[in-house]
Amino acid sequence: MPTPENYQTGGYLRNTARRREELIMPSTELAWMMGVLAVSGSINNADHKGKISFYMLHSSLYDVLKSRGERLFGVNAHMSYYESRKSPILSFKTGFYGEAMGNFARDAWVDTISNQHNWVLKNDRYIWSFLEGAFNVRGYFFKSPRQKYDSLRISTAYRVAANFLSELMVRVGVEDPSIATKSYTREGIRGIAITSLRDIKHFAEHIHSMDPNLEKKLVFYRDLDLEHNKVMLSQDRIIPIEAVLREWIRITRILNHPPLRFEIKRLYKLGLTEFGDWVYPLKFDDSGSKKNFGRAKKNLDKEMDKNDIKIDDSEVIEAQRKYVQYSRLRDQRKPEVYVHSDEDIIQNWIRLRVQLGRAPTSYEVLQFKEEGKIDCGLNTFIRHFGDRKSFASAQAALEKIVQER
Repeated sequence: MPTPENYQTGGYLRNTARRREELIMPSTELAWMMGVLAVSGSINNADHKGKISFYMLHSSLYDVLKSRGERLFGVNAHMSYYESRKSPILSFKTGFYGEAMGNFARDAWVDTISNQHNWVLKNDRYIWSFLEGAFNVRGYFFKSPRQKYDSLRISTAYRVAANFLSELMVRVGVEDPSIATKSYTREGIRGIAITSLRDIKHFAEHIHSMDPNLEKKLVFYRDLDLEHNKVMLSQDRIIPIEAVLREWIRITRILNHPPLRFEIKRLYKLGLTEFGDWVYPLKFDDSGSKKNFGRAKKNLDKEMDKNDIKIDDSEVIEAQRKYVQYSRLRDQRKPEVYVHSDEDIIQNWIRLRVQLGRAPTSYEVLQFKEEGKIDCGLNTFIRHFGDRKSFASAQAALEKIVQER
């Protein structure tokens, strides 16, 4: 079998099916890597260097991707930093291996997987590994105010890629994945959405995330009891009521007041408390619904007065320090609010008209704002000049002002 050093020498430069089969050895690890590459990577085969690059990765992914990539490709990883990018680029110069992998640009990876690497489609373990790789980079949970539970999503701007990911999900038992739409994107979509609790639980039971916050969400849905639509704690994770009360007392000391629900969520997200906000109603809401946080809070405060549970200062001081540090950073990151005058907005509109030679559409406003060519976003135009949150009415009003000038 050829070694990494051979990939860049004569004899292995021709991209033949036989040599591809020699190099590309099917495995769950390679399927996972292809999932990451499909949604957040590219392969540059200029000068036969076969440079495989990964972009916009979560910080928790770098070490895993680096070690797996070096093991699979047999070459060292390189990190490149650019001022224009929020995160560094991780790349591997793999020689012929990159050429054998094929085209993973934009949505071309769909044909590449279907035609060159159809081994991924013939085994459920490979499909789950591919989906896990994609979810680790582009996966997230979304919850609208009208929803009781999250929907699970994988973002992509390409319809053919979204359809392909949906087909993969159906193959491994996800019954009803759907396309999440977004009106102002190029193809009108934002990715894949799984909204059924049964499907989310099934998906969560087969994949893991390197992002601790996402993994906590996946754990929640793995433990979801579908019959009662509540979390059923497995035998090895049964929580004694005394442990919940003790944790309530501990976070009360951390915050110097009884915690509010959003504060528990924040502490849980930061890893500074053991239980999420849903645990307290489960144990202390005596109304029967097991969902009323306010009632649980009242009962917990009463129990605090009755019990003399000792909390070690060391458990509190370190958590307080981290929480204060987080709060300061959070305050620093809050963007400055800039209030545009009507004249500022009109000048931005004129600037758009000059560049386009006509009145801009809502999509063009969003695009120019994203590129930094104007200061005002779509909502600013609508808020100042639109009627009933309508861009068309804002457009008509601004065009009338421009013509009068």
